[in-house]
Formats: sequence, structure tokens, C-alpha cells
Amino acid sequence: MVAYNCESLMAALLPTTTRGTAKVIPNRGVKINRILYRCEAFRYPDCLEKQVAVRSDPFDIGTALCRFG
Repeated sequence: MVAYNCESLMAALLPTTTRGTAKVIPNRGVKINRILYRCEAFRYPDCLEKQVAVRSDPFDIGTALCRFG
């Protein structure tokens, strides 16, 4: 048996965009497949105008994952 973390497995299996990244737009968030997603972390100045790795759930429009770095 192999133990796995369900959240990290789901993050790895979700599809990404064509480029794999999205730019954090000030006061708007990130746009993934023509849909804007926002979170509290995007309010910090060090996040603005940065490219972040993104993934989204095609079956749940309210779920998107972003990773800085």
C-alpha cells in the first residue's frame, strides 16, 4: 500500500491552461479560461503582476488552484 495526500493528488490531476500560468491582475485576480478568480493572497503587493502556476476543475467552476514560485 502507498499512502497519498488526496489534496496534492487532486492538484496534480487537474488540467491547466495552455501556457500553464496566469498573471495576477491588480484588483481583479487571475483569469483562467475567461473566468476571474480572486483570493486574499492576491492583495499583497509582492503578488501583483506575477505569473503563477494555475489549475482549474472543469467540473466545478468555483475551484481553481494557484501556486506562487
